[in-house]
Amino acid sequence: MTDSKALVDAAICKAFTILFAYIIQEFYYEVVINNAYTKDEKTSTGFKATEELAIRVSWFAIVMALCPLMVRSARGSNPPGAQARPFFKNVKSLWGASIMMIIGWAFKDVCKALTQLYTPPKNCYETNTYIPVAESDACDAKSFGYRASYWGYAMAIAVAGISLNYFSRSGVGGMIDKIFSADEFRAMELKDKKKEGWFRRMMVNFSTKFRAARPLSLGIGLLCNHAMNAPWDWGLWYAIKYDNDGTSRPFDEGDYNFRWSCFLCTRNIVNTYLIVMLHLWFNRRTSAHGKEWEELTLGKFRWGLTETLVHSTSFNLAWSWADFIQFQFYTILFQCKIPFTQCGDYGIWLRAYYAIGLTGLMIVVVPILKQKGEMMRSLKGAYSSQILKKDLADFDNEVVYNGLYNAMFGIMVGWGWTGLLATACLSGYTFTCPDDYAVQRTILFAANSTFYVFLACGAYHIYMEGSRMAQRAAKVHLLEAGEAARFFAEADADKSGTIDKQEMGKFVDSYGFEVECFDLAFDRSDKIKGADGDDHVDLEILVNTFEVVVKEEYAKEKSLKKLKKKGNQTVTEETHLKTDNPLSPKSGGASVDGASIELCHQEPKASPDKDSHESAKITLKGGHNATLSSNADARSPSPPKRDQ
Repeated sequence: MTDSKALVDAAICKAFTILFAYIIQEFYYEVVINNAYTKDEKTSTGFKATEELAIRVSWFAIVMALCPLMVRSARGSNPPGAQARPFFKNVKSLWGASIMMIIGWAFKDVCKALTQLYTPPKNCYETNTYIPVAESDACDAKSFGYRASYWGYAMAIAVAGISLNYFSRSGVGGMIDKIFSADEFRAMELKDKKKEGWFRRMMVNFSTKFRAARPLSLGIGLLCNHAMNAPWDWGLWYAIKYDNDGTSRPFDEGDYNFRWSCFLCTRNIVNTYLIVMLHLWFNRRTSAHGKEWEELTLGKFRWGLTETLVHSTSFNLAWSWADFIQFQFYTILFQCKIPFTQCGDYGIWLRAYYAIGLTGLMIVVVPILKQKGEMMRSLKGAYSSQILKKDLADFDNEVVYNGLYNAMFGIMVGWGWTGLLATACLSGYTFTCPDDYAVQRTILFAANSTFYVFLACGAYHIYMEGSRMAQRAAKVHLLEAGEAARFFAEADADKSGTIDKQEMGKFVDSYGFEVECFDLAFDRSDKIKGADGDDHVDLEILVNTFEVVVKEEYAKEKSLKKLKKKGNQTVTEETHLKTDNPLSPKSGGASVDGASIELCHQEPKASPDKDSHESAKITLKGGHNATLSSNADARSPSPPKRDQ
């Protein structure tokens, strides 16, 4: 698989995992919060910020507690290779990929609830009345001091989130490894011979996957984005809106949309530039000195916080640019206002078109960015260092930009599809999010959510099987193009220049190829003993032998097909002679190009020495008659014998 194709598949998979996580948590949230609390119409969501936070924290605690079991249930869910897989195998693969996203999405919702715990200030640009600022529900009279304090709160929870993410990886993960890898615990557990240490392995496996996936980075990206945008949204924008707030004159929506679009674009460009500079600084220090040196210089804790912040920046950018793109699509094009979930009768279709369009854009753009980034990254040799000295820094910038954009595309696509489900929830078109949560409606809600899950699984199955088939086709195309060496290069897993039976078997199984030609080529090739004592075949010899074997097998198969086809034709001709032949006794006549044929069949005489004859009387177009006589045992008719 090419790197670009792998990147697109990874982004699509990430979008599916986001959709999967959203469906599950939305069912829990809606059912629990509506049964545990009473709606308050004074708030935007209908529930207090503390109530929202309590439900979000409870769901996060549940998924964290169940995560080791979920990881264990997904063992072997995503084997390498491009072989075809059945539907439920792909469902298990999606489940295994979604486990860490379920944790990340739960933590993201906790972080979002935290941002609302301290009452956010409101800018006065949403009203179209002449009501003074202090009396309008759409505005507030928060001072610049309050806005500055809210920014400080946003910074504080962002730093707290980064610290929690760092400790969850280094502290908790390290503690699990130490506890469950201890010899004493292992000896105690192995007293039960049937379990054979499954609990220890489960916890260590969970710790390994958790630290590698860093699921809390999604929430950290949200908190950092909130902190970076706070001085823009509640400071600079509040100062430059030029009285366009509907308090002294009617609200000018066109003027506001123009200014807000320019403001969002400027804010995102500046924030993106700052994030890229952070990446460049981090990469240069790491490549120049190494992680161990930096931990000694900055301290392990500070370096860990910095590394955690850098890793979350792709999610930070995804939030910013998603806001900008959604505003341009929904508000500028279709006059649908934030939060874009209630846009009239056609709102759900806008959401669907937005998600589909964003998915298609990602499939087109990501390979282009990947190709450009790889080309820029490759310019590290003598020519570029001597000829393009002034441009080398810009090449590094481009690599970082492209990497960040690639990473955020999958997140934005996933959010696009979750927006569609959120609109369906509020619109009442489906059984999701009912008005009351009686037993019957709750069951229908669960059934509808289950249907969404299987729909997502079906779409994932179709996409992945199509992608794997394309990989298999591209691989075999190398053989058709005469590049057998490139075809077998992947089979040489240890890059030793030789291939043993096991390596070739894994390679063939990973793509689901027919194994016969590979086995024949390996058996016919000259063997050499490897260091492990197994038979090895030189890669070049195997390539040449494989080409000969394939051509021989193809020629045999082609000959068999010809023989089979010829045999079928012979059987068909005999059948036609007995049934559809115009000279057969069951046929009363035929017309050929205007000439009528009257058939006269003569039964063969009893004597074996006499040949049977068939004759046909033909009336031509001009009325002339002609009689044909046919010998059943010869190609040409013989004259009739005279009577003795």
